[in-house]
Amino acid sequence: MVSEPAVRERYARRFERIMVDELQDVNAVQLELIKAIARENLFAVGDALQSIYGFRHADVELFERLGAELDRSDRRKTLTTNFRSLPEIIEVINGAFEAELGERFRRLRAGRSAAEGAGTGREAVELLIVDKCADWPAEPGAATAWRLAEARALAARIRGLVDESGAAPHEIVVLTRATTDLRSYERALEDRG
Repeated sequence: MVSEPAVRERYARRFERIMVDELQDVNAVQLELIKAIARENLFAVGDALQSIYGFRHADVELFERLGAELDRSDRRKTLTTNFRSLPEIIEVINGAFEAELGERFRRLRAGRSAAEGAGTGREAVELLIVDKCADWPAEPGAATAWRLAEARALAARIRGLVDESGAAPHEIVVLTRATTDLRSYERALEDRG
């Protein structure tokens, strides 16, 4: 397409605006196509720290180079305000990732007030840690032994929240990195009622 100027021009004229979400996950061919039809009308969103599609030939360096180009022409904006999470959660995220990522990390600001989450009398964020190197008993056909231990620790904590502090189950959210071992968590939660 890029080698055919008439085709490129036809598509470039066809789109008044071009929006690309998750730009950090594009590969070289996709970015070449985007650039071929974009004329000062590209709006792209992405985060290099969330790049996960290397197995599909995505190259986060392409995203970072385009970001540098946009910086030079003063056409790049960095969003650091999070409107989804309460300040307590943002504080934990900043504390955990700033030390881990160093200069690549940009501190987040909460776009919500602490008052929006007030009234529960409970901590907004808790950290449960399971030693991956411990000698946990495994179950045949199940997730890794440490993942089972993590699921059981989480289920025990949730049971405690419900029983001891009056939390309603629908007020509790569990975020997981992947869905691979969800059945282990479900089973642990079912075992705790």
